[in-house]
Amino acid sequence: MRNFLMFTVLSVFSFSIIFAQTSEDNDSFTTGWAEGDIALSGSLNYSTTSQDDVKDSSFGVMPQIGYFFNENLQGGLSLGYMSNTAEANDIDIFDESTIMAGAFLKYFCMPEKRFSPYASLGINYMSTDDGLNDVKFNGFGIGVGLGANFFLNDDWALTTSVGALSYTSEKADFDGAEARNTFGLDLDFKNIWFGVVRRF
Repeated sequence: MRNFLMFTVLSVFSFSIIFAQTSEDNDSFTTGWAEGDIALSGSLNYSTTSQDDVKDSSFGVMPQIGYFFNENLQGGLSLGYMSNTAEANDIDIFDESTIMAGAFLKYFCMPEKRFSPYASLGINYMSTDDGLNDVKFNGFGIGVGLGANFFLNDDWALTTSVGALSYTSEKADFDGAEARNTFGLDLDFKNIWFGVVRRF
């Protein structure tokens, strides 16, 4: 199931590139990103997988605001909420929700184009609630990702991103707790986001 979802996303992404290349002369789009632009965006993430008697679901929402220091480099702030649950034979085996707040940098490769891919670096403070064990974790996360914007017109764009490489360190809020550290390459559907961008 995960492979099918990844294939679907990559197919849509490839189609967007082809469509972008054939739409450069559309009158509704005249210019890409420029120094001084402000970008307000909102992205969503949702996935659900099922294997044997185990069902895994995740949902996320992430608003961001960014400022272009020049046509290639954007810096900004982000908020986020993610929920991850899993059940086996109708019994909950995992239930965590995370609130995030942080900062990011994005480098756009072709900022003047309708279709503009970018690489991103972000750092977030994280607060996670383990609903099954009634434990809260606090820590931080660092992520490197890839993404792209596709301008519908001069004011609005679609956006997609994938968090490819990440490191997180969280510690439970009780005495003697040890930090749980995670480092990994994240290419599954849980880490693919879709959203819209408004330029000001």
